[in-house]
Amino acid sequence: ELDPDKRIVGINLTASQKWETKNWPIESIAKLCDMLAKKNVRVVITGMDRDKDLARELMAKTSSKPALLVGKTDLLQLAAVIKRCNVFVTPDSAPMHIAAAVGTPFVAFFGPTDLERHLPPAQKFFVFRKLLPCSPCYSSRCKITTHDCMRTITPEEVLGKVEEFLGEETA
Repeated sequence: ELDPDKRIVGINLTASQKWETKNWPIESIAKLCDMLAKKNVRVVITGMDRDKDLARELMAKTSSKPALLVGKTDLLQLAAVIKRCNVFVTPDSAPMHIAAAVGTPFVAFFGPTDLERHLPPAQKFFVFRKLLPCSPCYSSRCKITTHDCMRTITPEEVLGKVEEFLGEETA
């Protein structure tokens, strides 16, 4: 049950099986979950059935206990969950497009893909993209093995953007 008075931030775990390079590191997601919980924000984790192992890893790395909806929603239920979120955090993925479609402000991560080609039309969003010589690479495996396009996006800077969107609602 999602308290109607509670601020809710959704976090989507992964992009797709083929595109592991699109994913933000699980340690960063865990840290963001804990920072949001300290600010009295309820975190809801979304993902596909195949993300359940990653969700267990996330739960082991967080001191807060986000609500896990990984593998528990069909497409319409996922859209309803994203619509209920005050902000949605996601890699370049189908749920990012759903957030845009239902009008939920979102924070998206772009590294291996080009936002000019893949960003959906949306009212309120912010894209984190590190300008690196190797990005966008359109590779499903990091060719230089550092995965800096995603790894260098910090939980602190993501929290700052999430808080901006949350603040706009109460202003």
